[in-house]
Amino acid sequence: MRILPWVIAVICAAIAGFLFGSRPTNSVVTESLETVVNRTASAVVSVRTDIADLSDPEMRGSGSAFHIGDGVYVTAAHVVDGGTKIFLDSRARTVKHNFGLSEAKLVGKVNEFDLAVLRGEKINTKLEWATQNPLVGSSCMAIGNPFARAPRSVTVGVISGIERLQQTPKGALAGLVQFDAQVNPGNSGGALLNAKGEVLGVVSSILSMTGSSAGVGFAIPTRLVQNAVETLLRGETVQLPVLGISSKDESAVLQTVLPSGLADAAGLQAGDEILEVAGLPVETIAEVSAVVAAAKSGEQLPVKAKRGAATRDFTITIP
Repeated sequence: MRILPWVIAVICAAIAGFLFGSRPTNSVVTESLETVVNRTASAVVSVRTDIADLSDPEMRGSGSAFHIGDGVYVTAAHVVDGGTKIFLDSRARTVKHNFGLSEAKLVGKVNEFDLAVLRGEKINTKLEWATQNPLVGSSCMAIGNPFARAPRSVTVGVISGIERLQQTPKGALAGLVQFDAQVNPGNSGGALLNAKGEVLGVVSSILSMTGSSAGVGFAIPTRLVQNAVETLLRGETVQLPVLGISSKDESAVLQTVLPSGLADAAGLQAGDEILEVAGLPVETIAEVSAVVAAAKSGEQLPVKAKRGAATRDFTITIP
């Protein structure tokens, strides 16, 4: 009978360990969708330039942007292309009159990423960059102003692909995040968010057979956007890798290869036809350049090219 207290103590310790010790110490309480939207949506505003024509089906000169603090806004470059004046509407509804609009200034653009940075009025809400790369199958939501008549519209979906190469209003872009949350003209420049309300990317374009939201959307990923934004805010130019190549008819057949470029360092020669870069089939020199522009510093990109009748392997090293 003397061992009974010890037995009871061991049993109690085991129960306590099961109830408390087995719980992860870093468990995270997930916010509801409604909470995340209420916390983040007001950071998204509408954009209109002085060339905006809301009767245009593609809504050139209008779109969305989001605030990242201190009056700094991020949008898609094609939204503000051609405009001499840029206006923001914190009510997030682009309308034909100027009531409620404030003027913003263009800090800079990176056309290779379809990215523009604006400076305008400071508002209370701002968005934070995602600290983790998007994963295929993870939840996401897009916030923007489709058709300039649906202020701060929220659509929900999943990440359906990453590192995509796609033709967009700014030409070929690579490294894109593909998602299936509905977007339409006017969503461009808006935010693609994860379940925490952090920015996964800037909405850039849609791939659709009909031109409607019955397709898939593409966003410029945070890994490209964040560094570019910080560079532009410092008043510096975003430096991109220089391939040193050209083609006669925009095909992927090289007409010239400059001695100082990355293509020359990889062993490519004039007359070579590039077939793949980093496992992605390419058909034009613009697509080759887009994949290289989206690569990380120090990354080695495998290249397949046709020289004569043979297919050869090369490696482009990103500085």
